[in-house]
Amino acid sequence: MTDMLVEVFKDERLEDEVFVWMGETEDGLFVRAESDYPVIFSGFFRWSGAFEDRLTRRVAALVPQARVAFDWGYPDEE
Repeated sequence: MTDMLVEVFKDERLEDEVFVWMGETEDGLFVRAESDYPVIFSGFFRWSGAFEDRLTRRVAALVPQARVAFDWGYPDEE
């Protein structure tokens, strides 16, 4: 899963903006992508839905029981 996420971020040209890591909780393993600083997208509202759909489909194909969640921050609105 981590390799797949790294590949997705390369495809989207975000590999220099985010890092992917894996951890474990009492519920099981998780894979997460984060950034140390805000990543700003022009036209984010046009881009995000299609990105979420593509990523969710790729995750489901690889690990059907995985749960995908997106937690976008909006630092310029905070």
